[in-house]
Amino acid sequence: MLLFEEDLERRQEITANFLEAQSLIGLKQLQPGSELLRRVLHDDKNHIGAIDMMRTLEI
Repeated sequence: MLLFEEDLERRQEITANFLEAQSLIGLKQLQPGSELLRRVLHDDKNHIGAIDMMRTLEI
């Protein structure tokens, strides 16, 4: 029995968006990468990877 139910498809989508954002930023495509990071943070405001990357990029 789970204490919290989580939408696994939504979690996978957030993770996929974060990984794509990392790839775009690594390829120096900062605008689309930062937009994806914002989408990740919109969907999960506590996503530590996205928070850290935004702070690193200072965007």
